[in-house]
Parts: sequence; C-alpha cells; structure tokens
Amino acid sequence: MFALIWAVAVVFYFFGWSDLFPNLSAGLTLFLCVAIIFSVAAAVVTNRHSIFAYRPAETSGLDIGIYLLAIDLFSWLLSFAYSGVPILKVLRGSDIDYRDFGMPTVIVFTMSFNSFLCLYFFHRYLTNKKRINLVYIAVCIGCFIAIFSRGLIAMTAMSMFFLWLSSKKNTLRPGFIAGSAATFLLVLYLFGVVGNIRMNTLIASQTGRAAESYSSKAILLVGSASQKFKDSFVPDEYFWGYLYISSPLSNLEHNVEQEAPAVNLPDVISYGVNEFTWDFLSKRYNTITGQEQKKPVLLVQELTVSTIFAESYRYAGWAGMIFMLVFLLLLPFVYLGLLGYDKDVVPLGVAVLTNIYFFSFFDNMLVYSGLGLQLLYPFLLKFVHRLSTEQFF
Repeated sequence: MFALIWAVAVVFYFFGWSDLFPNLSAGLTLFLCVAIIFSVAAAVVTNRHSIFAYRPAETSGLDIGIYLLAIDLFSWLLSFAYSGVPILKVLRGSDIDYRDFGMPTVIVFTMSFNSFLCLYFFHRYLTNKKRINLVYIAVCIGCFIAIFSRGLIAMTAMSMFFLWLSSKKNTLRPGFIAGSAATFLLVLYLFGVVGNIRMNTLIASQTGRAAESYSSKAILLVGSASQKFKDSFVPDEYFWGYLYISSPLSNLEHNVEQEAPAVNLPDVISYGVNEFTWDFLSKRYNTITGQEQKKPVLLVQELTVSTIFAESYRYAGWAGMIFMLVFLLLLPFVYLGLLGYDKDVVPLGVAVLTNIYFFSFFDNMLVYSGLGLQLLYPFLLKFVHRLSTEQFF
C-alpha cells in the first residue's frame, strides 16, 4: 500500500497541472524511487511467504465483544458527562469545537478504542456473517457522529476496507480492479463537484453577493491551474483531486529546498519524541521541556499536509528522512514478530498498519493517537483472549 499510494502520487505530480507546484528535485526523486522500490521488494517477500495473510476470527470460544463494547460506551459516558454531547449542542444552536470535547486522557483511549472496535466487530462479521456485529459497528460509528468526528469515521472506514480487501485478496479479478478504478474516478469527480459548490457558496457569503452559477473558475484560480490542464480534455472537477493528491508532495519538495538544519542533541531527542511517540505524549514532553515542535514549511497556507517525511527533514535533514524510511520498512516485520501469528489479532494489526501507511502520504499517522494507538490493542486483545480461555499460564 505504501508503494502504491506514493507511486500514484508521483505520477499525478508529473502531470504538471498546477503552476503553483515546484518541479521535483533530483535528490527527492531519487529518494522516492528508492522508497517505492524497497517497499515493493518488501511486499513481494511478505506475499510470497503469506506473512501478512488474512485469517478468519476465532468465534467458537467465549464472545468478549459485548464486554469490550460496554467498556467503550462507559468511556464515552465519562466524556459526555464531562463536556456534554456535541450534536445536542449544535441542535440547540450552540457553537462547538471538537478539540475541547472529552475528559482529558480518557478521550485519547476512547477515540482510538472505539475505532478499533469497529474493526474487531467487522472481522467477526466477515467470519460468521452474524448481523449483530453490524449493529455493534453502528453503535460505535454513532458515537463518532455524536461528536462530528468526520476524520475518525473516514479512518475507521479505511481500516475496515483494508481488512475486507485482505479477505478477498485471492479472489480479486480484473473486473473488480477495473470497477474499483472506475469508482475511484467517479469519487474524484464528485469530490470536485462538491468542492466547487462549497467554494462558490463560501465566496458568496464572504462577499455578500449571490452565489455564482456552478463553475470551477475559483479553484482553477486559487490552485494556479496550468495552461496544460486548461487545454486538456480532463474535466475541471478533477483539479480538486489533483490538488489534494499532489499538494503533500509539493510541500515536501518545498521543505527539502530549504537549508538543511544543523543537528544537535536536543533536536535529535525532540525528533525521536515528536516523530515516533503518540501525540498525547509528545505534547506533554514539549510543554515540560519548553521545546517547540518543528512544523513543515508550507508552500501556501491553504495546502496544509506535507507527507510523513517533511517534519523528519525539518529536524535532521536527509538523515532524518532516511531514518524514517528505514523505520517504515522494518516496522511491519518487527510488529508482526512481536504480535505472533494469532489469527484473531494479526489481521486487525495489519489493517491498522496498512491504514497508517496509506495516510503516510499526507502526514505522520504513527503519532496520531486516534489511529497510531490502535497498534497496541491487538496485544491487549491477545492477552484478554488468553485469560478468557485459561491458557495464559
């Protein structure tokens, strides 16, 4: 997945549809080629030996799902009691800020565990087809809806998609692949349609004038669409998708064009904490030490994502990017080696890891607690399973 998403992004970037984006430097092009080649090689090895192969869940023993759901709902109740229910506040006409929601520390667990439970119940559904698992998933998603967490809903859906995809791996056919490609193009087109409508409405509200009839003029202007794109047969709606897919790479290039930082011990420590530990820990470290996280330099303020590598460059230059790449290549093997081959938990861990690698093109999702913290739960689940079957000792 890492190789696929990065290869697609590089191909899109070379379309040259925006005059805003700089050309990729020789150094970054070489780095990306090496990253993609080594990722493909790792994928070939793992597929040949079925290291990350999908396995059905064990559903014959004690079903602990309802107990896990009870723990999840109890943690939600704590946060709702602490700061109210956002959706009810909106219905009453109040403004909300999702960043202010939840009981401190507890909400970190709640968000990530709720997302992981969706994956857990979906794994069981794929195994036994019992619809009660879909009901449990709906309850968990409903909690995300109650706090307007679109991001976590999307990430959870992607983890479930990757789990489903791994279960169908040996049955994928050309027709399915062609249909998926067509669906992808349709989604990109609709994404552009919605983007145009929202942008035209926003401009109208800010200027006080009536909204312009449906048009892509605004985004073509803001995104500095090249003459090459304007003269092409590609519908203007696809420019939205091009911007979102290519802008992280443009920001990465913009950062490597900056002078490489001088590396010192405090920066190395800060690099390790901010790039390899969960954000709820790194934020506390930065507060205690007075360190300021080094954010990527943005090409334009509206395009805010810059891949998993940009901050590594800000801390340690090319050495930081290379270290991050090596870490990403080794992590799946180390993670699975620690997790073992328990069929109840390996598919869940692999799905979460795949999701993290998918979003690595946009940001460092390893440190985002809502997703990265889910890598711990397969270990906890394995521990609970052993206790429930009295096989721990």
